[in-house]
Amino acid sequence: MSRTRPTSRSILRGLKYPMTFLTLPLLVGVSTAMSYLTAPSLTAPARLHAFFPPPALDPLRPTVAVVLGRDVTEVADALAPYAVFRASGAFNVVTVAETREPVMLTGTLDVLPHYAFAQLDAALGHAPDVIVVPNVPNIHANEALRLWVKRHGQGSSLVLSVCVGAEMVAATGLLDGRAATTHWGDIARIERTYPTVQWVRGQRYVDDGQVISTAGILSGMDGALHVIARLRGRLLARQTAQTPYAARWPGASNTTDWQLPSLHVDQISGPLAGQFRVQEGAWHTARSSSRTRRRRNAYGARGWWVTSRRAHGSSQTRAHRVKG
Repeated sequence: MSRTRPTSRSILRGLKYPMTFLTLPLLVGVSTAMSYLTAPSLTAPARLHAFFPPPALDPLRPTVAVVLGRDVTEVADALAPYAVFRASGAFNVVTVAETREPVMLTGTLDVLPHYAFAQLDAALGHAPDVIVVPNVPNIHANEALRLWVKRHGQGSSLVLSVCVGAEMVAATGLLDGRAATTHWGDIARIERTYPTVQWVRGQRYVDDGQVISTAGILSGMDGALHVIARLRGRLLARQTAQTPYAARWPGASNTTDWQLPSLHVDQISGPLAGQFRVQEGAWHTARSSSRTRRRRNAYGARGWWVTSRRAHGSSQTRAHRVKG
């Protein structure tokens, strides 16, 4: 019995159903591509702005603006005070930069600022109540930031510098003749560059009226709590210090203002590393005494040293933040 060879008509008849099944998605894809190509083109920043509009500003609340450099900004200096102010629930808290394009924080974290400088000025109609200046290492590449901070700092804004952000504030001239502090590892270098500033060592923060400066890195949380106390009262500052955003930090400012939960140094382990009280409100330098015992905490978090020593017949436990 001979077999009949398939004709071209039978082959086409067999392909009819698969082709019908594939045609509809193909047409939809072509239509979508054509509409995308013929639609008005949007730049990448414009598409980001469309998806992430600036937050609304409550006119009844003071506004805290955390400035970000156009190239890189220290992540902890910027985000730690930001979180504390947000946790208080009493402020508009926004990030602001020269332009509303993604900028990088240390650790290669890209952030889209809420506002550009000019946009925030227009949205508020006045200066921000508080300007937080984190460490922006490249001062010369951020002239617009320097001038914006200087203009508002000479007006009504309260300026809070965090860590080596004091160098940027010093570059504005706002610290001339004032007392200020900064990271212990940079204070000598910055002091040589800005000798008209009264640089203070051994303090978590220094309040000199319209300008408040904090010491190394997470001292910005103490500075933020102090600003909350100044503008909204000590009760709110204490309540904010107990929130999950702030309670993992000892919060020991120049006094024992915030009374955060504390642990004995020997109890520190695991995720609780770093959650201890810093006595006397100052970091203890690792070079302080030959009798000082140094050891890493049980969690081994990078950069944390815990030191214990005998002084005047009593045991004192302090902490030291090693830069980096």
